[in-house]
Amino acid sequence: MRKITILLIGFLLCGVGMFSGCLQKPTYSESNRSNPTNVEIVGRSSRTGFEGFDYVVYIDVTVHNQGNESKATIWVSLAQGGNQWTKNQEIYLNQGEARDLMFTFHEANFWSLSGFTYQIWVA
Repeated sequence: MRKITILLIGFLLCGVGMFSGCLQKPTYSESNRSNPTNVEIVGRSSRTGFEGFDYVVYIDVTVHNQGNESKATIWVSLAQGGNQWTKNQEIYLNQGEARDLMFTFHEANFWSLSGFTYQIWVA
C-alpha cells in the first residue's frame, strides 16, 4: 500500500509540473543588435521535451543568406526565472542557402513556474 501511495504522489507531482509548464507560453523578443552579415533569421520556434530524464528546451532557427557566401554566428539566449544562458553556432552559407539549426538548453528547469523567453541574433 505504501508503494502505491508513493507512486500516486509521484504521478500527481509530475502532472502538476506538466500542467504548470502549459500555463506559461514561451515568449520571443526581437533583438536590436546589428547584423553585419547578409544572413537573416527567417523562422524560429521553441519546444520542450525530455532527453532521458533531463528536461530540455529546444530553440529551432531557420536562417537564409540573402547575399554572397559568408560566415555567420547565430546566437540564442534563453532566460528563465532570473537565469540566462547563451549559445551560438558558427556556420558558413553559400549564396542563397538556407539552413535549419537547433539549440538545446539542458539548463532549463522543468519545475520553474516562470516560463521562459528567448532572443536570437546574427553576428
